[in-house]
Amino acid sequence: MKTSKVAHIIAICFCMALFGQFAQSEQHGVKTQPTGSVKNQPVKNQPVTAFAVGVESVTANGKKLNMDKGDTYKGSCPVNLVINFLVEASAPTTIKYHIVRSDQPTKAQAPEKVKVPQGNINVIVPYPWSLGANIPQFQNYKGSVTLVVDSPKSEVGSTSQVGAGFDLKCDQAIITPSNKHN
Repeated sequence: MKTSKVAHIIAICFCMALFGQFAQSEQHGVKTQPTGSVKNQPVKNQPVTAFAVGVESVTANGKKLNMDKGDTYKGSCPVNLVINFLVEASAPTTIKYHIVRSDQPTKAQAPEKVKVPQGNINVIVPYPWSLGANIPQFQNYKGSVTLVVDSPKSEVGSTSQVGAGFDLKCDQAIITPSNKHN
C-alpha cells in the first residue's frame, strides 16, 4: 500500500513540473514553436550563405555506381559519367561554383551558376564528363571531380566543396589475326 502512495506522489510532482514548464514558456504572450517543425528559417538582414551538401549519385554509361561501397565501372569506353552534386542555400539565390577535375585540363573550367528557388532545400547540380578512349592507357583509370562553391560563401572567407572519386575498368577490343589485311 505504501508503494502505491509513493508512486502517486511522484506522478503528481511530475505532472506539476511539466505544467510549470509549460506555463513558463507561454508567459508574457510568447508562444513557443514545436521543435523540428520548421527547418532553419532565414533571419532578415542576415547574409545568404550557400554550401556543397554532398554527392547524390554517380552514373557511368547509365549504370549507377554505389560510391559508399567503392563500386567500379567495368564495361565499354568511352564512359559518359554524370556526377549529381547537391548544393543548398539559406535563402533563394543563385549559387556560383566551379568544377575541379583530377585530369587538370589545361583550359580552366568556366564558373557555373545554379538557381536555388527557396532556402534550405537541396538542389541537384549535374556534371557530365565523357572520358576514356578504348585504348590501353585508359584501361584502368581513377579520377575525381570536385564542386567548389564560390558564392555566396558558407561563412565569411570560407570555401565549401564536395568531391566524388571513381574507378573505371574499360574492356579492351581484341584484334585477332583474321582482322588484319595483307
